[in-house]
Parts: sequence; structure tokens; C-alpha cells
Amino acid sequence: MGLADAVRGVREELAAAMESADGERLRFEVGPVELEFMVEVRHEGQAEGKVKVWVVEAGASGTTARGSSHTLKVVLNPVDTGTGAAPLVNDAPAAPPPRPGRAGQR
Repeated sequence: MGLADAVRGVREELAAAMESADGERLRFEVGPVELEFMVEVRHEGQAEGKVKVWVVEAGASGTTARGSSHTLKVVLNPVDTGTGAAPLVNDAPAAPPPRPGRAGQR
């Protein structure tokens, strides 16, 4: 999977979370999104060839003759293009969380 595909997947998930927040009373502002990938850098083609960055998938096996693995950390700061602000998402729980010190009491 290419790095652009991985970032696209995160964007799609955040967009789905934004849609599910419509009409909800409680929403969350999205802060910086930190992604950490194990990537393989590959040189393709002849001397003028491209360098490609591929996300290594969990459980992937095999080797490439001209690649090297690295850890890559990417920090994304999402912006809602409709408002220009940080997007709001919803994570509605099925039931309110228990109150501290009140377990089993009525």
C-alpha cells in the first residue's frame, strides 16, 4: 500500500465520523492526527528512476533487493474545508459511563 493510500484511508474514516456527528449534541474536535508507519523506501528504474515509499502491511513477508525499511511518523492537522476549522466528530456511547465511586449503587 502506498503512503497516499494510507492517508486517504484515514481521511475517509474521519469524514465518516464527521457525518455521524451531524445532529449530535456531544461532538469532539479533532486535534492533530499522528500516524506512525513502517515503510519501505524503494528505488525504481534506472539512475533517473523514482523513489517510492510503501507502507509495510502487518504480516507482510518477502524481501526486495533494492529497498530499505524505516519508521515514518506523519502528523496531520485536519481542517474542515466547509468551515476552515478543526472538524468535529461524534463517538456516541451506547450508555452513559458509570460515575466514579457509584458502582452498583442506586
